Amino acid sequence: MAIDRTTEVAGVLNHMWLALFSEDRYKEQLGLKYISHTWDGHSSWYLWLDGCRGVYELELHGAQKLEGYDWLAEFVIKYYPCKEEDTYKKLSKLEQICRESEAFANHPAEGPPDCSCHGLSSEAKSSRFDDLSHGTGIPSYRYNDVIPPDFFYAGKLVLALKSDGGSFVKLKTQTSWHVTMMHDYKVLDSQGNVLVMLHKGEVDRDYPGFSLCNYFFERFIKGWAFFSGYTVKEQSACEAIGVRFYSDGTSLIKEPAPDIQRISAQAVLGHQTTERH
Repeated sequence: MAIDRTTEVAGVLNHMWLALFSEDRYKEQLGLKYISHTWDGHSSWYLWLDGCRGVYELELHGAQKLEGYDWLAEFVIKYYPCKEEDTYKKLSKLEQICRESEAFANHPAEGPPDCSCHGLSSEAKSSRFDDLSHGTGIPSYRYNDVIPPDFFYAGKLVLALKSDGGSFVKLKTQTSWHVTMMHDYKVLDSQGNVLVMLHKGEVDRDYPGFSLCNYFFERFIKGWAFFSGYTVKEQSACEAIGVRFYSDGTSLIKEPAPDIQRISAQAVLGHQTTERH
């Protein structure tokens, strides 16, 4: 029987988060507050971190065999800012409308006690998740399939593991995901009314990538090292010319942008070695 590596990776990540959240010392060092695994058949995790007002989503897109490794898994990193963050203002107009809509009317509710989004028991309503009582900051599961997949996108994460020891974690992103309008464009609601008017030359999106992703990336590396019993052997990063996107309202055209950097960061992990004398 062929190995379903995507399912295998989802199981490993579930085990990792459970192990990290079971140890107060790990939670404190990583700044982990809450975590919620999606219950709609998708393999993704929402994470609430100390010192961060929004919520991260790590979405598993798939895993495959890689020569020299057991598997290589690819993830997308999304960030859902709260409406009071400066980052919120850098979303596109449609992303802002989405963030303010019923799609994010999500509050802790009765459900499995280990789930931050749906784990508020009737006996603990006054003490559990008090800081989420105004809203969890993530999309309601009812709207997951209607929110465009590129909304709230920040970058990609790649994780590879070999069973005889060794791993690497990569981050791929840009300093900014920048979209400029090529033409005037009206966005209409279901009744045909103008929902938003976008003008030629207007910057519709200037969402930071690296600053958001690196905050998560550094914590993920530490968490993966704790869980795997590895140490970080090497960290590196390289930059290249990034791209700026131009939109006609229905499609995107990209062009090189010297003022935007494409960034690839990597951490190599392995077992601690003992020097012989």
